[in-house]
Amino acid sequence: YAVGVKLATAVIVAVRGFQLAWPPLAYSVTDDDEARRLYARVTTAYLIATGVVVCGFVLLGRWAVRLLAAPDFYSAYKALPWLALGWALYGLYLVLVTIAGRVKATLRTLPASLAGLVVNIVVLVSLVPSLGIRGAAIALCAAYIAMLMTLHLMTRRLFVVPFEWPKVARLVVIAGALAVAGNLLLPTSGAAGFLTRALVLGAIPPALLAARVFTLAQLGTLRPRR
Repeated sequence: YAVGVKLATAVIVAVRGFQLAWPPLAYSVTDDDEARRLYARVTTAYLIATGVVVCGFVLLGRWAVRLLAAPDFYSAYKALPWLALGWALYGLYLVLVTIAGRVKATLRTLPASLAGLVVNIVVLVSLVPSLGIRGAAIALCAAYIAMLMTLHLMTRRLFVVPFEWPKVARLVVIAGALAVAGNLLLPTSGAAGFLTRALVLGAIPPALLAARVFTLAQLGTLRPRR
């Protein structure tokens, strides 16, 4: 499990960067309507970026473990995708914490944290005996989902953010379906397995583009201005 956490560094680094950069930007916008639009767009962009990385761990996690860990720790691949997803969800939780902070309702993060703790314990007890480290990693994801749901329900009427739910749904369905299908149907070792899985991973961004989860114009706004 510890090896899985270390190998999820790609997501951890991204989330840490987001954790440092997001609050100054979020609180620098004084107009509430502009802030609502910004929070919604940033949430979608964050989910796209981290979602593709998580799909990479789903499809190619076995190769990452083989390359970077001793053979005795190969089973770390079982927890790796779930750990990556858990870290991605933590970054999303930061958005909701910022919303609570903007309306001076940070005390509402306490019930969300308690909900996450309870769910984490219940899922750990339920899944670890049968699934081992995979069950522990799933418990982490379940805890963050509980925290996200609780905090969103407690703040959504205080500061209404027009989250782009249709885009988020398309992202989850398309990226999730391709990653899960590739993981279940494609070889789990060898050059053929790596190449076919890499092709599936490479197909995810074009599929999201075709489904208009994001557009080329939006990508252009991310380029540094001269």
